[in-house]
Amino acid sequence: MTVMVRKARRLAACFLSLLVIASGAAAQSWSPTGSSSSLRFGSTTTLLSTGQVLVVGGIPNGFGPVKVSELYDLATGKWTASGAIARNRFNHTATLLPSGQTLIAGGLVQRNPSNQDASPTASVEIYDPATGAWSATGSMNDTRWQHTATLLPSGQLLVVGGFTFSIGDVGSDTSASAELYDPASRRWTRTGSLTTARGDHTATLLPSGKVLVAGGQDGDTPLASAEIYDPATGLWTPTGTMVSAHDQRRQCNHPRIDLAQHSRYQAPDGAGPGLERRVVGARE
Repeated sequence: MTVMVRKARRLAACFLSLLVIASGAAAQSWSPTGSSSSLRFGSTTTLLSTGQVLVVGGIPNGFGPVKVSELYDLATGKWTASGAIARNRFNHTATLLPSGQTLIAGGLVQRNPSNQDASPTASVEIYDPATGAWSATGSMNDTRWQHTATLLPSGQLLVVGGFTFSIGDVGSDTSASAELYDPASRRWTRTGSLTTARGDHTATLLPSGKVLVAGGQDGDTPLASAEIYDPATGLWTPTGTMVSAHDQRRQCNHPRIDLAQHSRYQAPDGAGPGLERRVVGARE
């Protein structure tokens, strides 16, 4: 079983765990739910203010990221198609804005339909749940994927780090840059750079309003370092180092890309929209 197959199945199991909710906390039981129309990994899920779950992008059976987004209804357990994004992307971020709209940023987009090559993008799109449509907004200053996006108390969106190399090319370039998106002006401005370039990391909004970034990878090197962003100054400060280096390879957010094997993706075995149910409880 290939690395990407294992990651795809792990992601599908993680994704289902977000959607299948036990009828009672005490029961802690599982029940089947509706299957999406497309198998996806490298996609994003966002809980909307309507109570629906918005799924965007990702890679289906074979290669060629999915453009059509889908909505999952917790009450009916059913999926419905929603608007198509302009750029078919995966390994992007999705953030629910205070307006109730969802902003997706960056990720990888397919360069050539005849092969598996993909390039990072700086493009950004916004989903309006009232219309089910996507619209373009200001692009980021830098292309990036496997980055993080954190909504600040000010209403601005902080995007940090990520990888900048293309799938199919030799390299493992990592970004230290950070940017702020202002929903009012729909523009991005640069803010302080990380002290250590990183992708595949985590970002957490602290009660103080500051943001803690931890772990990830710098090129092929897993990181144990952490740093804190202060919105008041726009600067990063190193903080305590973790005991062990970590990246998101065991998290549900994204399938981790092994940088030593990033030249090609493998399609999941038995790929299809029913994969969620087949992999629950699977062990590697």
